[in-house]
Amino acid sequence: MSRSSAEDARRGAEPLVTLTSDFGTRDGYVGAMKGRILAICREVRIVDLTHALAPQDLHGAAWALARAVPHFPAGTIHLAVIDPGVGSARGAVVVRAGTPGAEQLLVGPDNGIFGRVIEELGGSWAAWRVATGEAGSGAAMAGGERAEWRKDHSFDGLALFAPLAGHLARGMEPKSVGPQVAALERLAPALEPPQRPARAGAEVLPGGEVPTGDSGGLVASGGIERFDRFGNAITNIPGDWVEPGMQVELAAEGSAAEGAREGTFLPLLTHYAEGRGRPGLGLVNSDRRLEIAVYEGSARRELKLQVGSRVRVWH
Repeated sequence: MSRSSAEDARRGAEPLVTLTSDFGTRDGYVGAMKGRILAICREVRIVDLTHALAPQDLHGAAWALARAVPHFPAGTIHLAVIDPGVGSARGAVVVRAGTPGAEQLLVGPDNGIFGRVIEELGGSWAAWRVATGEAGSGAAMAGGERAEWRKDHSFDGLALFAPLAGHLARGMEPKSVGPQVAALERLAPALEPPQRPARAGAEVLPGGEVPTGDSGGLVASGGIERFDRFGNAITNIPGDWVEPGMQVELAAEGSAAEGAREGTFLPLLTHYAEGRGRPGLGLVNSDRRLEIAVYEGSARRELKLQVGSRVRVWH
């Protein structure tokens, strides 16, 4: 499928829009956005990715989008509103990203939430900054119609982003929203990047230095990036760096990286049920990340973990 074919898919009989926000479902904000989209495009199908993100959790939004967006059909429009900068001069963008034939459209604030999903989609990307004037903005559409949107001081999800998604679902070209931009805002990393020794058995010291002594089989070091609702701890260590049979160390806080094994050790297994009767386990999850879990329990609670806790893996 070419890019034009992906655009044709978006203009099909049932265009698809997903919604991601930190609004929850209690106060009607999500419902208002859905109503605005449907008022513009009655044929659209709307799918909720999540509205349970913690308020202003930009890293959580980036994670949720990267996990879900690549599984949707080509041409899907993904509207994300996690927007602590609403009302300010922060930009609004429409992004087209992905490999040929699998491109997706992303709509939302330019505050870093799209960086991770763009990387996950692979391929190329292009972005357009949405033109927004005080009296509102818009673009001409086929048949003489005009697509309109405006900024708001408190709810751009309704005034700005929902209309954009609705008009894109009706076939508006992304380039119609405003000038193309060469770069997007990016989030500062939540953790230092994971590291692994330059050679088997060499310890990784702060700054990436590798000493000459043997550290006894260190494979990788990293940290806990986030927790899912089960209390499973998701690390930033890639799954292809590790394998079953290794040992996962929950390093004691403040311990020096000198090759000493200290803290709590858990076996690296293949699935959750293998951890029955054990205090915990490590495994490679469906996102190909090292995860720490407790069978039928919460690793976060029972192992007293937190975001940023250090993790090391040993032979």
